[in-house]
Amino acid sequence: MANAKRQTTLWYVTIFRMSNPYDQNPYAGGQPYGMAQPHPQGTMILIFGILGFVICPIFGVVAWVMGAKSLKEIDANPAAYNNRQNVNIGRILGIISTILWILMILFWIVVVVIIGASGAFNS
Repeated sequence: MANAKRQTTLWYVTIFRMSNPYDQNPYAGGQPYGMAQPHPQGTMILIFGILGFVICPIFGVVAWVMGAKSLKEIDANPAAYNNRQNVNIGRILGIISTILWILMILFWIVVVVIIGASGAFNS
């Protein structure tokens, strides 16, 4: 009885088992042709975006411009590059830092105009 049950179980496992997704495909023939690589400027754009947000807003402008150019290259050939997200994050940080920089400059212009209109410079 135990032997019949074992044969039934083996038959069931053999026919209905799912293949292991981590098994290597014997027909693949090694590494796939043209594996996606990170964009050469991806990490630099991300670092410039962070630096523009934290330290110097000029880096934000550079990250914005370089990020837009790199995203066009990545979108033109999406199978060639795999770090689109890093490039996009760096570009967005560059946009945010540039906008904050412009708002800060406008704020200081308004402050100087208000102080000048109040007569504080007429001593």
